[in-house]
Amino acid sequence: MNMLLGYEVLDERLAKVASLSTLAIPQQAGFPEELEQSLLRFVKHYSSGKERRTGSLLYCSGPDEAGKLSGIREVCGKLGLSVLVADMEKLLLPEADFSEILRLLGRHTLLENAALCFTGFDSIVTEDDRHLLKRRLLMEMLEAYVPLTFILGEAQWGISLTGVQLNFMQIDFPVPDEAARKQAWTTFGQEYRLSPQMDLADISGSFRFTSGQIRAALAGGENIAVWNGSSGAEVSVSDLYQACYFQSSRKIQALATKIRAMYTWDMLVLPGEQLSQLREICRQVKYRPLVYGEWGFAGRLSLGRGLNILFSGPPGSGKTMAAEVIATELNLEIYKIDVSQIVSKYIGETEKNLSRIFDEAETSNAILFFDEADALFGKRSEVKDAHDRYANVEISYLLQKMEEYTGIVILATNLNQNLDDAFARRLHFKLEFPFPEKKQRGLIWRGCSPGSAA
Repeated sequence: MNMLLGYEVLDERLAKVASLSTLAIPQQAGFPEELEQSLLRFVKHYSSGKERRTGSLLYCSGPDEAGKLSGIREVCGKLGLSVLVADMEKLLLPEADFSEILRLLGRHTLLENAALCFTGFDSIVTEDDRHLLKRRLLMEMLEAYVPLTFILGEAQWGISLTGVQLNFMQIDFPVPDEAARKQAWTTFGQEYRLSPQMDLADISGSFRFTSGQIRAALAGGENIAVWNGSSGAEVSVSDLYQACYFQSSRKIQALATKIRAMYTWDMLVLPGEQLSQLREICRQVKYRPLVYGEWGFAGRLSLGRGLNILFSGPPGSGKTMAAEVIATELNLEIYKIDVSQIVSKYIGETEKNLSRIFDEAETSNAILFFDEADALFGKRSEVKDAHDRYANVEISYLLQKMEEYTGIVILATNLNQNLDDAFARRLHFKLEFPFPEKKQRGLIWRGCSPGSAA
């Protein structure tokens, strides 16, 4: 009845799982112009004249759901279409009538000349394939009723379209590179009052954020500034970094311990050569956006863009303190990996735990600190039985994850000679921490004593 009267509203049964959008999100970046033109050309080709045989299905993979939604709304606006956005996670809830909701979604897109968009699609693609029938029903409905469908997921397309007559195209939206992130921080940052000391290049290099996360971090920084009583809601450097960490994933804390970094350069007592190397590490991290982004080296390196560091030396020589100083200098969180929580006697479990740690650290933008690293990074041995073979597989897998990781990995060991040679070849910095001499021990004692204790 509402449709007959010209009211563009949703059926109340759909309102629980979907929303109707007729406008692009204001002040939100859409698709790049070249991609937008390709989308428009693809959709128009299959929606006009003799080419109009079946509907078009475009799968958008990548983590930036807000950016993808904004671009889709913008494209559909130019096509004269509204967008019906349905949450797949809500459709899969036990209380939802999946087949009935699909019918209502198809009916609405037909009657309202709307495009259909599904978010959270990864929830229907499971390893045990328990949603196979629901996926089949979904594809049949799209083929029968919907001219234009967008599906948003993080992973790439992983289900078969055999026997489904849809014009399909997959579009990948990876995390923006350093140059794109810097541009997004600069553009969105104009809406806020940022401290004059703010260096957005440093922040864009430290956090691998999507455009949606960047906007949310800036808004969160302003909220923190207001909460702290900042004059005129000026966002300080510490406010923005705190907001950035709120955007990062916190799941890594299940397998690692967050270190509350509190040490600074003036507390660190080391020979001049080691101090110089530590400062060089910090400079390399700070200038990564320039080298990989503006200079274009990111296009020449598919792996190895992270930073792998080895600290070796006797206990008490300052390895953990140096790791904390790096974290403090770069305003990054640091997590100490608990080897006992990673290594498992069950085949394949150690690799799964390592994968979870590196995947979560990638989104948490964290420094991974492996203390007593020789326990996990030991030398591969000659294969004499199944245990040796699987132990060697674990080490090889760890080497692979270190190469793929774009953040900072610090290995600390008392027994440098026990590390596998393959790890040594992948290290960017190797620092020897000597046992402190009498003069250095005196400086350490004085540095550890607070002024109020004098």
